[in-house]
Amino acid sequence: MRRALSVPALVVAALVVMLAGSFAGAGDAGAAPGAPARVAAAPPGVDPRVFVIGDSVILGAHDALVGRLAGWQVTFIAKVSFFTWQAPAAIAAYRPAVGDISVVALGNNDGADPGLFAREIDQVMAAFGPVRKVLWVNLRQFRPWVPAANAQLVAATARYPNLEVVDWDTRATPDPSLVYTDGLHLTGAGQAAMASLVGERVDAAAAQLAAPPTTAPPPTVAAASAPATTAPPPAGRPRAQRTLRALLDPLGMPVAPAAAVDSPVLAPPRPATAGPTDPPSNGLVAVGAAAVIVGAGAWWVRRWRRPAIARGR
Repeated sequence: MRRALSVPALVVAALVVMLAGSFAGAGDAGAAPGAPARVAAAPPGVDPRVFVIGDSVILGAHDALVGRLAGWQVTFIAKVSFFTWQAPAAIAAYRPAVGDISVVALGNNDGADPGLFAREIDQVMAAFGPVRKVLWVNLRQFRPWVPAANAQLVAATARYPNLEVVDWDTRATPDPSLVYTDGLHLTGAGQAAMASLVGERVDAAAAQLAAPPTTAPPPTVAAASAPATTAPPPAGRPRAQRTLRALLDPLGMPVAPAAAVDSPVLAPPRPATAGPTDPPSNGLVAVGAAAVIVGAGAWWVRRWRRPAIARGR
């Protein structure tokens, strides 16, 4: 006997059927059932899947946009009266179809409150997670509150580096021929213009993602040349101090160290007495010579005075 399905399981199954039914025709857009998958036109290194989610505005450009993205594996999720707050659940349900590039065209139904719209933008970006590039189509100015809503999209690019704004406002607001009298939904010309604008941005995003990272080489630092050095003056005493030292050393009189003038490093003090290996001092020679001269002078004085004293007697 088979076990009956539990109530929670029945609820989950019903929600999946309702979600799938609300996006009738979604999936690999432009491919008839059983048709072979198209060859991806994505450059090497870029996922060929493109995920498009939006409201009735971009739904009007379905055929034109799928044709413009021929060669990509496009999943197109759009319906009338689709609100931004509903997008996170749809993104989660179609997660296997999300590649490197996603296109969002939401806000026409619920962008009147800028604060609420900003929070819904955050929820959508959180649902995409690590998607490399999210291209969000901004709003044509069909109501006075649209500029504030578009400003929230621009502000969100500062929070999400992978978010870029596709400027449908600048393209469509000056040209009323692109929309019907409601100022919102696309005419044939508007469908072509929307497909062209979004297709160009998808191509640009793919080229950017495929480009190798521009890593600048590390700056080359030239080896710093050693500053020119001037040989310090030879350690020693100025000539005047050397002469003074030669005259006063034998008498034991102190002289200021000359090294304090020639070098920041003081020379060791001179020994009080000459050691056995010290050469004879020039001062000692000078004193000896003076002693000889004085002695000779005294001898001549005594020799000269002796005859005079003898004659006086």
